Amino acid sequence: MTSLSAYIQGRIKNRQNNEMCDSEKLTCYNYRYSCDRWWGDAVGVRNIACDGTEEEVIAEGKKTSMRVTGSDNCKIELLEKFYMVIEVVED
Repeated sequence: MTSLSAYIQGRIKNRQNNEMCDSEKLTCYNYRYSCDRWWGDAVGVRNIACDGTEEEVIAEGKKTSMRVTGSDNCKIELLEKFYMVIEVVED
């Protein structure tokens, strides 16, 4: 799993080492989470960049949602899969 910020930090490090690519395609997902809380459900939509399987995306989304909401029980529903292209425009 790679967050977008971690990906960008990696690109900066690679640019410093002169390991440049002109562009990079990321596989991204939107997902809906619903997490139990004592007052009701905490629900929302988040996105994640991941090159893994859908099962890995769901596991990472669940882990992130549990951390963000403070819940021990979250349900994840994948909504959309899309590609994001990051292209180096200028140095």
